[in-house]
Amino acid sequence: MYIHKSVLEIPGAEIGRNNPLPMFRDSAHHQKIATDGTFTEKELEGLGRHTGFRALPYCLQDHFTQEKELHKYETIVMENDYLRAEFLPQYGGRLYSLYDKKKKRELLFKNPVFQPANLAIRNAWFSGGIEWNVGQLGHAVHTCDDVFFAKCINKDGEEFLRMYDYVRTTGVFWQIDFHLPEDSPFLYAHVKITNDTEESRPLYWWTNTAVREPGVRIFSGTEDVIYIHPDSLTEEGGTHCYGHGKMPYLPFMPGVDVSYPLNFQYTSEYFFQNEENQQAPWEAAVYQDGASFLERSTQPLRIRKMFCWGKHSGGRNWLDRLAVPGVGDYVEIQAGLSPTQVHGDEIPAHSHIEFTQAFGSLDTVTDDVFRKDWKEACRNVEKMADKVLNVDTLISLNEIYSLDAVEPCRELLHTGHGWAALEGKRRQLAGEEEIPASLYFPLDSMGDEEKGWNLLLEGASVQDIGQGELPGSWITDQKWRGIMEAALEKNPENIALHVKLGVLEYENENYERAVSLWEESMRLRPTVIAGRCLAYDCRRKGETAHALELMREAFRMEGDHPSPYIVRELFSMLKDSACYEELWGIYESLPKTLAEDERIMILTAAAGVELGKDEFLEMVYEHSYIVIREGENQLCEIWFRHQAYKLKRNGDTRELCEIIEEVRRECRPPQTIDYRLVQA
Repeated sequence: MYIHKSVLEIPGAEIGRNNPLPMFRDSAHHQKIATDGTFTEKELEGLGRHTGFRALPYCLQDHFTQEKELHKYETIVMENDYLRAEFLPQYGGRLYSLYDKKKKRELLFKNPVFQPANLAIRNAWFSGGIEWNVGQLGHAVHTCDDVFFAKCINKDGEEFLRMYDYVRTTGVFWQIDFHLPEDSPFLYAHVKITNDTEESRPLYWWTNTAVREPGVRIFSGTEDVIYIHPDSLTEEGGTHCYGHGKMPYLPFMPGVDVSYPLNFQYTSEYFFQNEENQQAPWEAAVYQDGASFLERSTQPLRIRKMFCWGKHSGGRNWLDRLAVPGVGDYVEIQAGLSPTQVHGDEIPAHSHIEFTQAFGSLDTVTDDVFRKDWKEACRNVEKMADKVLNVDTLISLNEIYSLDAVEPCRELLHTGHGWAALEGKRRQLAGEEEIPASLYFPLDSMGDEEKGWNLLLEGASVQDIGQGELPGSWITDQKWRGIMEAALEKNPENIALHVKLGVLEYENENYERAVSLWEESMRLRPTVIAGRCLAYDCRRKGETAHALELMREAFRMEGDHPSPYIVRELFSMLKDSACYEELWGIYESLPKTLAEDERIMILTAAAGVELGKDEFLEMVYEHSYIVIREGENQLCEIWFRHQAYKLKRNGDTRELCEIIEEVRRECRPPQTIDYRLVQA
């Protein structure tokens, strides 16, 4: 086995600058999740826990298009005589490809392009391969960002590969040690999540594996699944409703075998509820052409999931947009620590969680696995899984890899961001426990953003900001409060310190203190960022008129060079307040680059419908969008409303709501805007 660096050359879209505005966490940390009464008491535990939106101190990655050029992407490769595994260290360590050399077959869905889309916590996400999600609900904060990679050597002198980083939202460290023994047809990933703080922290882990869709059938070690009711997916922002069923026939699709993902007429998912006493939970994707993919793990990683986009037009549009039309068809098989992704858990203070996953394939796929009786077919698949990777072998390897997990990094292969190095220095100066010794975060990993905070840590003066400047770098760890307060006491007229300390306080729900800091900064010298933060607070409190006036002023302060970030938020408030004429007037005055911003176009379309701007709306419908969020139906609803208005103008005397319902029921929106999860 050997590890080396390489380059992947494929067409790709650039992810541009981060959105500098702080996106504050949802005040409802725990969402209310609906069920249909079929859950067991145990399945109700943790439902909705720690599922509220949270991104800070990270900024959103929402600046990209569908324009792709040939790019060279750094990769790190592990290979032996059986497998070649290729990782993308600049994009969350995604396992881009797992190629079986003996069978001459790619085991994963290998995307031929890199195309970000709006699906992750920070927005940007891409399909294909295996991704590693840690920290909180959603595609992880690092999924389109650099992470650390290093070579390690165990006590027997064998090399293995370590991927690792630090989660700034929750303060936990994570590492994945990849092992590929010389004679192994399986790649092993030993995961270790460490909470070395004095408090328990939210715990979330899901490994998402994309495999090709055509001809696939899905199996796991139980017939018991939790599923989502399709009628709860139709309303944007609505509460999803979950139920408990048994494979392969679920109540909402009687007589339809859902172990074949292509049987779904809408975007769907279900979670296999493997038992805690099942020593090596597994999931397999098998194909009628004889191919297969097998994933198996040790406990406590017991839950498995199937996700598919569905056969309806919205789902097919998603698959085409995330790749290349006609070649992007994939489903995901996933593995997690909780009954569903909307169940939360915690990792206790000064503790860690470990498990080992294995990725490979079955020796052969026989016709037995395509029998109509899913349970019998499932037993046959499990026998095949035991043959290629039995329980005792995996448990034994997990014990070995657990010992290897404490070995230090020997050779750094790729450097992530310097926030963990900054945290290590803060701990050192505060006399606190050092970061885990198995992880190496060199001080020179600090970039310009981290270096600015490092100056603050060392007691140096902090550079102030101008009226229109948007800082775009935040820290929300409460252990920085004293450091920032001391700096502000030394330099009480520094606007940047007021704003940044205010962001820390607001994210930690010390709202009054944050507002007082922002208001004081505005008295000293008005700035766009402080005005925007005050507008955000007013909007949260329901003071919409005051929020809108503050946002108008923030926009005016930007002068002749408005940013898309402020315009988007202003337009959102204008739309919600039905200030359609004002919104349209500002839109017409925007420079071309902003007028073509997709989010600004969508917000303007909501005004255009009410103002009868038919020509503009037709242009909106023709555009191919990348900004649309999973589950977002806004453009479709605009189109339905627009068609209803046109019918009214042509003499339809019915109530508008009645016409809209008929249009929604009988008409199909243009393909360019239809990304609904369920088709009406």
